[in-house]
Amino acid sequence: MAIVTYPFFAKVAEIVGRLTSLQGDCTTAEVHRRMAEIYGEREGTRRMTNMVLQSQIDWALLDRSDNGKTLTRKKPCALEGSDLVRWMTTAVLEAVGRPVGLGTLEAQPVIYPFGLGDNLGFVLSSASDLDLRADSAGNQSVSLRE
Repeated sequence: MAIVTYPFFAKVAEIVGRLTSLQGDCTTAEVHRRMAEIYGEREGTRRMTNMVLQSQIDWALLDRSDNGKTLTRKKPCALEGSDLVRWMTTAVLEAVGRPVGLGTLEAQPVIYPFGLGDNLGFVLSSASDLDLRADSAGNQSVSLRE
């Protein structure tokens, strides 16, 4: 819910998700540097980034090392139930702001550490607020229905 309501939160989640997807961890300095590239080198940016990171730690999405400088990603958690999968997909599409390929939906950095499970196409095809389309090459994409 926070990734839809708060774009700053979504951007921090995206950056952490992208950085930790490769090695499983990253440093807070890397997150701060990337946020400063986007929002500027201001004290407010640094403070708010720390608050978002602390929220993610409190919600058990990340672990912080003993020295406080390294963030470690938790193991992926599969979402149970088609309603929850559809809700998460809607939240990701709202945060991203564009249609996403069905094959890359689960790889969106903002979705960490959640997994959408099997039969994603079937689950999303029954959603009234989502539009599932296929192009001539057979690639499926999902978008918000207008």
